[in-house]
Amino acid sequence: MSKLDGAWLMRHAGLEVSTDDLTLDELDVAERACGTPYVLLQPLARARDAKALLAVCLIRGHVAAGMPQAAAEDLALATAGSLTMRDLVGAFQWVEPTDPQPAAEAPTDPPSSAATSPAG
Repeated sequence: MSKLDGAWLMRHAGLEVSTDDLTLDELDVAERACGTPYVLLQPLARARDAKALLAVCLIRGHVAAGMPQAAAEDLALATAGSLTMRDLVGAFQWVEPTDPQPAAEAPTDPPSSAATSPAG
């Protein structure tokens, strides 16, 4: 998932974060928290995915506000885990790519390495 094939936009508690803007460390935290590889995250279909992505979003917000990392993680996990489905309405939006990847061309055979005769 990237700007080339789309991204999740998360909005909660005044924070707005796109999965395109998450660091590899943040994505690793999300993957470990929910057990789902990044490219398969479906926060609208799996509660674990929603909780993991929201926790990463909240950690980012708490740390930016000056909270120590460990305290931010504890608070974010507790907050994300206590949200109701009503709280999550509109928290996730799939954003279509702004610059989609072009369709792949049909594969071609590599050129033959066999020598050809001058006669063809």
